[in-house]
Amino acid sequence: MAVVVFFGLLVAAALLIALSPTLSRSVTAFFVAPQRGAIPWNGTDPVNMVIAGVDLRTGQTADPHTDTLMAVSINPKSGTIRMLSIPRDLWVTIPGYGQDRINDAYADGGTKLLIQTVEGVANLPIRYYAIINFAGFEKVINALGGVTIDVKRTIRDPTYPAFTGYGYAPLYIRKGVHHMNGALALKYVRTRHDDPLGDLGRNQRQQQLLSAMKAQVLTPNTLFNLPLILSSLRAAVSTNFPYDDLTYLFRTAMTAHTVHHFLNYANNSVSNYVTPGGADVLLPNWPRIHWIARRTFRNPDLASASVAVLNGSGVTGEAGNLAGWLRASGYRVTTIGDASSSSYAHTEVVRNTSVGGGDFVARMLADQLQTSVSSRAVPSSNASVVVIVGQDWTSPVQS
Repeated sequence: MAVVVFFGLLVAAALLIALSPTLSRSVTAFFVAPQRGAIPWNGTDPVNMVIAGVDLRTGQTADPHTDTLMAVSINPKSGTIRMLSIPRDLWVTIPGYGQDRINDAYADGGTKLLIQTVEGVANLPIRYYAIINFAGFEKVINALGGVTIDVKRTIRDPTYPAFTGYGYAPLYIRKGVHHMNGALALKYVRTRHDDPLGDLGRNQRQQQLLSAMKAQVLTPNTLFNLPLILSSLRAAVSTNFPYDDLTYLFRTAMTAHTVHHFLNYANNSVSNYVTPGGADVLLPNWPRIHWIARRTFRNPDLASASVAVLNGSGVTGEAGNLAGWLRASGYRVTTIGDASSSSYAHTEVVRNTSVGGGDFVARMLADQLQTSVSSRAVPSSNASVVVIVGQDWTSPVQS
């Protein structure tokens, strides 16, 4: 459902493209408050992002758990959108916290830890995040004037969670065509207890809602409601992707080939498991998950430049550990060795000016290692990009 709301941002931007990219920026700036913490996009790099839906209940102030989680890569060069849905109960190792459900990562360490944890699952360099507030999602749908959805089977969910408190709000939606307001649309895409397909069925309903939102955006009323739609989207989505660039991103999204994979029982990537503490979770089949992730996100451009990994952490074997993960992610690691010092406090990504090239690979490595890129000569290395493992590196590798 979270990806539905985020792509709703892109769909709304379509109205502005019809005017002009320059005017669209001006209109967006007029209706949407200035954005803090946005990370610039050059218009050509893949937009790799974690999209998460959070259930922030009335009166709740602590960081909530993620109810919906997805890794997404929008690639203007290849004209593709690739998505991997990750179940909320997946049993993972959260860096620095130990084993837990993946939906605890955001509550434990915010967006930075959420990105790091998802990178370990998807083996994908991630720069951006979009956090969707379910309460705000209702307002987005209402601002659009509701959505029309053909419900394929009657839904009866007596244990649908109440929005206020922790009781139940029984849900009944009869089979047939409905024009839904935001509250009902949210329930439709979130319910899972009365679906024989489980999370797969819920994912199908989310895709159905996305199509309904696209159809609604193209109605004449949307233009008159544009100020309310933009302000509602701003309130519903917290993201570090620049709002000014949404129109450009939308151009790719409208014509892109979409690939959407899931981690579920059907592809043998997860199975039921009861933890020693008695929690019902989903046990990952890591070889299978990593195979699915490679199939979903493989980007041959990551191997376009040679990479050297040097250990500056003072911990034996860290360069080899990091190199193994980078190779699994698609990079061409040609050298593993020791740095000139074993007391690097921070992990570094260096574009080696004595060799040249490797700009794109350096940017992607910086994303994956949550650091920045520096440029300087490293005469002792013949690799275009040099990674120096520092003492701050905590392995996110899931195996």
